[in-house]
Amino acid sequence: MANTQSGKPRTSIRKAPPATIPKAPKAAAPKARKTLTLKPARPAMGSTEWQQMVATAAYLRAEARGFVGGSPEQDWFEAEAELRAALPVRKE
Repeated sequence: MANTQSGKPRTSIRKAPPATIPKAPKAAAPKARKTLTLKPARPAMGSTEWQQMVATAAYLRAEARGFVGGSPEQDWFEAEAELRAALPVRKE
């Protein structure tokens, strides 16, 4: 006998099973690699640390010639060149 609490006969609605979507095969997870963190051979240009190194080298160049002749700019440029040549270049 049908249930008529609401005045309407109760019918069971049968739902269709959900459609199954075939799963794609799992791709192999990338192998974990050991990361090697390299410190830069010299600080980035413009950094305070690099400027201090160049300033010290430029001062020592001027001091070596007794602060006579030359120019601060030339001392700076030569000190930079000297430091670049002395420090190894970081390979990317």
